[in-house]
Amino acid sequence: MADPIRQEVLQLGRSTRMDPATGNLWMNMPLIERLAQSGPRVVQPLYQLLQVSMETPQVVEALYLAQRLAEQHVPGVSALYAAAARFNQTRNPLVQIYLAGFYRKLNVPESFGPMLDMFIRNVLQPPAPIPGGISNPQEEIGGTLLELIARKRSEP
Repeated sequence: MADPIRQEVLQLGRSTRMDPATGNLWMNMPLIERLAQSGPRVVQPLYQLLQVSMETPQVVEALYLAQRLAEQHVPGVSALYAAAARFNQTRNPLVQIYLAGFYRKLNVPESFGPMLDMFIRNVLQPPAPIPGGISNPQEEIGGTLLELIARKRSEP
């Protein structure tokens, strides 16, 4: 019998929609919240999904779920960094936004270098704009960098 959590993780991104005029994303929040309540049991299926998925809606929802798990300090969530790191070189602005959001909540020192590199690359060669222009990856990446610096400075 198939693992129900694994089956639900595979549904991430299947109903995600973007308004082409505004760039707003509508995610399957009931699914994300249900999976977030699964705690550590969702980490391994999510890790596997992040390792292989190339579909932007699925990756975005998976990164948002990873962010929710990091916010809840779910045991084992730091393992997701290794799977998410494959997107460190992405030019996709949506993936950049959600990757930065995950790294901000995860708060691992290893994410500083990739975020700084992404920020500099975007300054030198800006990614394609998101329709509607309401989301800017540089704001999220810059916020993540500042948060990582602030947390590092506040450590004893």
